[in-house]
Amino acid sequence: DADVALDKLNKQDFQNDARFAAALARSRASSGYGPSRIRAELSTHALGRDDIAAALEACDRDWNASAREIIARRYANKDLGDPAIRRKAVDFLLRRGFEQKSAYGAVRAAPEDQDFAD
Repeated sequence: DADVALDKLNKQDFQNDARFAAALARSRASSGYGPSRIRAELSTHALGRDDIAAALEACDRDWNASAREIIARRYANKDLGDPAIRRKAVDFLLRRGFEQKSAYGAVRAAPEDQDFAD
């Protein structure tokens, strides 16, 4: 019975791996997660590499800008000139799944470059 139900849902396009992957990737990206973390989570759902790559592409997000925005919000009242705070900020972004280049760039960005009022 379950196989018949799954076949019926698949024919009606209710069961669509690509659509699921894109929705999950957009959800995680809007929650502040980076591409590495999203890719890892998508791979736990037995999705193919093509579906995962397409889902990340569908996010249509500037990951560097996202990392800068997160740092600007989370560390607004902190002195990022302090090496200990910088290290914590970079570690935070790395745990969230951002690439090293994005994490270091976000922490090094000058406050005047972090204009998110738009």
